[in-house]
Amino acid sequence: GSPIDVDTKNAVALRHLASSFGIKPLFHETTKFIKNDLNSDTAHVYLIEAKIFQNAKVVQAALHAIASDFRSAKMTALACLPPKSMVEILQSAHLKGMESEALSSKIASYCKCREEDLTADLLESMTTVRIMPRIAEQESLYYIHLVVTLGDESRGLLTSPTSSISNSSLTRRCLEQAPKLLQKVISNAGDLESIALKM
Repeated sequence: GSPIDVDTKNAVALRHLASSFGIKPLFHETTKFIKNDLNSDTAHVYLIEAKIFQNAKVVQAALHAIASDFRSAKMTALACLPPKSMVEILQSAHLKGMESEALSSKIASYCKCREEDLTADLLESMTTVRIMPRIAEQESLYYIHLVVTLGDESRGLLTSPTSSISNSSLTRRCLEQAPKLLQKVISNAGDLESIALKM
C-alpha cells in the first residue's frame, strides 16, 4: 500500500496503533518522527495526544519541552491545554527562568482563555506561593475577581487577614499590590483633574 504520512497531529495515534498491532516498521518510523519533531512549538499538540493515548513517555517529554521554554510559549498554544495540564507544567521541575510577576501575567492571560474550565482547586494549584510568590500589579484585581467568582471561601483564599492560611493565599498576595494600584489610580485621577482645570 501507499506510505502513511506521519505528522505532528497523528504521530502519537499512529505509534499507539503500531504498538497495539505489532507493526514494527510503523512503530519505529513514528518513534523517530516524534523524537525529531517534539519541541517547544509542537509540544502542546503532543501533550494533548499523549494524554488521549496514555503515553506517559511522550507526556513527560512534552511537559519538559513546554516548561523549559515557558517564557517563549505562545498563548495560542497554551490556551489549547486544559487547566490540569497547565498545573502539571507549572509544577514541573523544568519550569525555570521566569520572574514571578511575568509568570503571573502569563497565567492570568491563560485563565482568561480558559475561565469556564477553572475550579478553585485548579486556580490554587496554578498560583501557589511556591510557583508565584509575587503577583503582577496589573493582574491583581483579575485574580481577586477569579477567587470571588470561583467562591473559594472555605479553602482559605478569602479568609480574614489574621488567618495563617491567608498569609500565603492568592488573595493576600494580590492585596499586597492594591496600595500600588490605588496610588496609580489616584495619581491618574489627579493628572486628569489638573488637565481639566487648564482647559
